[in-house]
Amino acid sequence: MTRKFTRREVFRLSGAAATGAVLVACGGPAAEEPAAEAEAPMAEEAMAEEAMGKESPLLAKRVAAGDLPPVEERLPLNPQVVQTWHEVGTYGGMFTVGNPAAGTFHSGRTGVGQEGVCRIGTDLTSVVPNIIESFNISADGRELTLNLRRGTKWSDGHPHTADDFEFWYVDMLNDDLAPSKPGWLQTSGNFMSFERVDDYTVKFIFTDPYPFILKYLAHYNGTNVVYPKHYGKQFHASYVDVEELEAQAQERSMDSWMALFINMAHLDEGIPEHNPDLPTLGPYKLLEKTETHWLFERNPYYWKTDQAGNQLPYIDASFIKLLQDREIQDAAFISGEVDIEFGWMPNPSNWPLYKSNEEQGEYIAIAAQNLTGSVLHFQPNQTYEADTALRDIFRDVRFRIALSHSINRDEISELAFFGRATPQQATVIPACSFYEEEYAKLNIEYDVDKANGLLDEMGLAWDSNNEWRLRPDGERLSWTIESGIDPQSNTVWQLCKGYFAAVGCDVSVKTVTGELISERYPGNQVAMGIWGADKCTDWLFPLTPQFWVPYNLGWESTMYPLWTRWIVTDGETGEEPPDELKLLWDLWQEMKVTTDEARQVELGKEIVRINAESMYVIGTVALPPHPVIIKDNLGNMPTIEQGLLFGWDLYQFYPYHSEQLYLKQPLHTRQEYNA
Repeated sequence: MTRKFTRREVFRLSGAAATGAVLVACGGPAAEEPAAEAEAPMAEEAMAEEAMGKESPLLAKRVAAGDLPPVEERLPLNPQVVQTWHEVGTYGGMFTVGNPAAGTFHSGRTGVGQEGVCRIGTDLTSVVPNIIESFNISADGRELTLNLRRGTKWSDGHPHTADDFEFWYVDMLNDDLAPSKPGWLQTSGNFMSFERVDDYTVKFIFTDPYPFILKYLAHYNGTNVVYPKHYGKQFHASYVDVEELEAQAQERSMDSWMALFINMAHLDEGIPEHNPDLPTLGPYKLLEKTETHWLFERNPYYWKTDQAGNQLPYIDASFIKLLQDREIQDAAFISGEVDIEFGWMPNPSNWPLYKSNEEQGEYIAIAAQNLTGSVLHFQPNQTYEADTALRDIFRDVRFRIALSHSINRDEISELAFFGRATPQQATVIPACSFYEEEYAKLNIEYDVDKANGLLDEMGLAWDSNNEWRLRPDGERLSWTIESGIDPQSNTVWQLCKGYFAAVGCDVSVKTVTGELISERYPGNQVAMGIWGADKCTDWLFPLTPQFWVPYNLGWESTMYPLWTRWIVTDGETGEEPPDELKLLWDLWQEMKVTTDEARQVELGKEIVRINAESMYVIGTVALPPHPVIIKDNLGNMPTIEQGLLFGWDLYQFYPYHSEQLYLKQPLHTRQEYNA
């Protein structure tokens, strides 16, 4: 049986206060009507239809040729059943997904899927088993038992067992490959223990109650805990002589056996990105990788079926097209070169371009709501050592409030998002349990006079031409923002640059590579950074509040690197922070081990309050529409009414099961696949 659910239920924990709207024609958004209740897929754990062992004709030919065992021998004893969004699909074809040529592979993952221990349920609120068959948390909240799905096989046909979890814990989290243990596997600074109960049962054991572990395992982290021991051990020093491995590494121009292991045996979010021989549990396995594309083919041992017993995925191959820059990306979208684009590449400001080319490109453009608390936010570095005069200005909360009042958020919403974005600070979104309207709206009024008054109060006088403000040392008040997200082509950034100039701040931007950002941001080498504030829902704010708690020494945070370093190293390095920063850390630590949900909310709201009043980051607008490109013959794409949302908080397309997308006949020429 299926159940009905309301939009309110869909968005309760996913983080959307208002629904995504389909924008029409070439202009602004259509008027939104109340949504009818939408029929949703059944919860995975409630499905009981028996798998019938139907398969793709491509694999049936290989079975007939003796190259593969029958499908019933390739499926587990209890396959996971995926209820399709609309109908049982048909097999065949190859679909194309765009991905930036430089940067992460997140856009391309829509085309190849990712598989973790658990996953976000199709209701967008629940944690459901995925690779595993079931889980159980002990009464005291300290032990998590994972029960594996018997008969699951890697893409090379080798059984998936508890050995693969043990290999991750014992051999990949050892001191050679992981000298610093993952923070998400620690409570009160103590790294988790692992127990291999039997071939199909493992336990994660923590020193404190750990209510958030299942959320971690249902998101990004859960895709990085299972590796094929039978394959990976041939490149690991625990199983092969180190000298032999070092020789292999040298032959491949690598500097250590660890580099060799990562290149040959490390799955990235469950996906082999370098080595075609590396087995995967995902729906597709890597065939080839070039400078222009990646080609993936279906995994013959994939362990999921649809409700009719057909082995998934429906589509035989996935072609990931690497696109160099914004212009090339947009050209690919409007010319119909991609079959689905559910990543960050489409520019919301180009919505009229995408809509006006639908017929020519044989696609449909829809607008899913982006679950972001600020599409762009500014991070003044309060520990910037290269210019202490500028650092001291950034440390004055009056300056940060002045910058906030200089921003015309209503204009940003109108010009960049057709009036559909919400002006607010960089904070959680309204559907989040930790949201307080008072803090979302604090200091967001566009008031140039108030901004100038605060800057005058600080003694930042105008120059003789009344054009730029001067610092206490007589130098012009100017700074450079370093960014890896191409702000030069970003309407929001261009508007903000003008707003800052209007109050006498001379701000420029320098676009740098992601690799350089990863070095300079945590290295305290950047005066001010910018980023989009995601992690603003009940899914991720408790797990990774990196814009609001001093714990992240990564490439997204430049607010106070030295203070963060002091906190995460227990004062061994960095600079001792103000007590308020220490308090934020303590609040989060308590939040992670508190099983009382009311107390969790209380702690989260206190974190939100402190950040709003101190304004360590300065937000712009939230919850904008995000363009999604869908080929006209791509089936089983969830609709806006079924809860289609966009954002890292939902791990992009993860809840929607990309393995059940299919290509309707007739195929476009480019969609033909000949193995």
